[in-house]
Amino acid sequence: MFSEFRSRLTLAFGGTIGLILILLSVTSFWFIQNTARHKVEQELNAAATVQDRLWELEETDLLDKARTLALDFGFRSAVATEDIPTIGSALSNLKNRLGVTLAFAVLPDGRSIRVDASDTESLTQMPDSIMTALDADDDPAGILMFQDQRFLVVSAPVKAPRLVGWVAFAEPLDSQSLRDLERFSPIPLIASIESIDASLKSGRDDIVSANEIDGFGGFPPAQLVLRYSMSQAMAPYRGMFVALGVSALIGLIVLVICCWLVARGVTEPIRKLDEAVRKFGDTSEIDVEINSNDEIGRLAKSFTSMAGKIAEREAHIKQLSLTDIETDLPNRRALEEAIERETQVGKIAVVAIGIDRFARIRDVIGQRAANQLMSMVGERLRLETGVLAHGRLASDTIGLVTQYESDESLIERVKLFSIEDTPFKVGSEQVDVHVSAGFALETDHANMKVTDLAVVALNQARESGALIQRFDAKRYGEPSGTLAMMSALMNGLHDGSVSLVYQPKYDFRAQRICSVEALLRWTHPELGFVRPDEFIENAEETGHIKPLTRWVVEKAIMDRLDMLKKGHDLKIAINLSGRLVGDDVFVAWLIETLSPYPGCFCLEVTETAVIDDHGAAISNIQKLRDSGVEISIDDYGSGLSSLAYLKQIPAHELKIDKAFVLAMTEGSSDALLVKSTIDLAHTLGLRVVAEGVETDDVLKLLNLMGADIAQGYHISRPISLKDIPHFLDEFAARNDAAAPEPAQRAQKSPA
Repeated sequence: MFSEFRSRLTLAFGGTIGLILILLSVTSFWFIQNTARHKVEQELNAAATVQDRLWELEETDLLDKARTLALDFGFRSAVATEDIPTIGSALSNLKNRLGVTLAFAVLPDGRSIRVDASDTESLTQMPDSIMTALDADDDPAGILMFQDQRFLVVSAPVKAPRLVGWVAFAEPLDSQSLRDLERFSPIPLIASIESIDASLKSGRDDIVSANEIDGFGGFPPAQLVLRYSMSQAMAPYRGMFVALGVSALIGLIVLVICCWLVARGVTEPIRKLDEAVRKFGDTSEIDVEINSNDEIGRLAKSFTSMAGKIAEREAHIKQLSLTDIETDLPNRRALEEAIERETQVGKIAVVAIGIDRFARIRDVIGQRAANQLMSMVGERLRLETGVLAHGRLASDTIGLVTQYESDESLIERVKLFSIEDTPFKVGSEQVDVHVSAGFALETDHANMKVTDLAVVALNQARESGALIQRFDAKRYGEPSGTLAMMSALMNGLHDGSVSLVYQPKYDFRAQRICSVEALLRWTHPELGFVRPDEFIENAEETGHIKPLTRWVVEKAIMDRLDMLKKGHDLKIAINLSGRLVGDDVFVAWLIETLSPYPGCFCLEVTETAVIDDHGAAISNIQKLRDSGVEISIDDYGSGLSSLAYLKQIPAHELKIDKAFVLAMTEGSSDALLVKSTIDLAHTLGLRVVAEGVETDDVLKLLNLMGADIAQGYHISRPISLKDIPHFLDEFAARNDAAAPEPAQRAQKSPA
């Protein structure tokens, strides 16, 4: 309830003023009660003074009567002669004449003649305590407890002239006598006689006053207690208190209602603002009607203005989030939202159309013109194809969302695109655009977005040389399986399932094995033997090639030292992935690791690695060569070999691809190509390694052509480290036994 500002405001104002009213009421009640108490105490003290004075007067009156009787001659004679009848008669007459309730005549031996209120005479024996009290003073007077009743007793000695007895008068202090005392008080109090040791406490509803009364002779004193009820004192004010309480209650209720109305008037605009803010946060819509001209009204107007501007900016931001800022085309996110909408309506396909050689076009016409070209291509595709949506998927790729009927109809529609028929006018340049396309459906792969599948299909089309191709799941494989394979491969570096084998290389000039090539082998614990080209390609794609190459280099160094201890000084060739040639940090590590062994290791790199990142590759290869590491150009002839790049690469040797070597003896032109390559390499100062030597005829032919080194199954298959010493000994023995005359070399190899 009190979570609302209206309730808290009402509670604050109403509670504060209500508390003030309550404090005023309590203060008034306390002041009136204290005033009444003070007044009653004054009246009670005055009454106590009067009662004390009346008590003294009564006591004095009784004492005067007792003395008068004690001085009477006849009474003294009767007491002196112990004339009991005369004493009784005198007591009776005097009691009635003086208005005394009880009269006594006490003889020295303790006998007592008593006349009570009914004039009955009796002769009794006084207790010793009373006799002691009578003898304690000439005129004893005070309170006496006798036969469970209190009496006011006075006495006077009877002398003739010696002491012959005492005369005593007693008035019982019963309730009636106390009521007589109460009548003399100006206020309606209650009187009582209590022991002096009685605890007198003024209760919450009583006011008490007490006066001490002397005891008779040696008897203990008592006290006259006066009580007055506080409720009686407050009775005259009860009407006023009721009126005050009712007024306070009514005032509090009226106050709370007024505070509630005022709070509602103040908080209602705030509540509307609160609802508007929450609605704005949920829907970005503003709907608040506050027409007041006060601060809250101005705040509402400011908020409405602010919300409108925020909505405009939000719409602009949303538009930017769905737009490619370079081309103003819808971006991938916009395309994916369109796919989600259209999927609810019917079956759709996503086509990825990529501009071939876009990087080259961008280099020629510039980035800004290239962005303009992409915008023009996207717009033309949208107009000509009537697609459901279009957008930019990548720097060189436009994505189209279109209805799907069949692969054939979609392929035919894409082939009808006139992108390649009409050049684009970009500034002052005419640009011819050639495209490739790939398409995919959402059902083609369960774990990938259809936009990503379309891009993969585009890459598959480019790899296969097709104009358009549907996503091929079998060809794509399973990336999660690739990652699992790489994880197992990294584990294999430590558990022994990954190892190095070495394929010997035969040196024609030295006629012996002078070097080996380090080759990776992996036996998977479940899949068994895994082909190197399969896991190395995946390692390059996933980035695991770097730790894998580190392991190979470190293992090759240890294995060479092991062979050196056994007397075999062999150079080791290590394959270096093209992905690492341009990596400055990794190349620096290679230099630091291999430079202590100059001329002992050769790194084999492909020519394509240099072509992909020419500047960085040439620079890093030169750094490796300067540190004493030899460089070999691997697989020469298998790709788009370039004499210009071959001349620029600071290499030591050239390795002819086995595809040419295998067919040398079949009468084809491969032998001529191998011979010309050997001559060209020697002209450039490079050693020549021919791999794929599987027959003795090929070996002899290569010797005649002037090749420097041969590698292949005819010489040896890859063997483990432990088998190398035995192989070298056996090969040397076999070679010495054959001892052929050195063949006439077509051209001497370089030093």
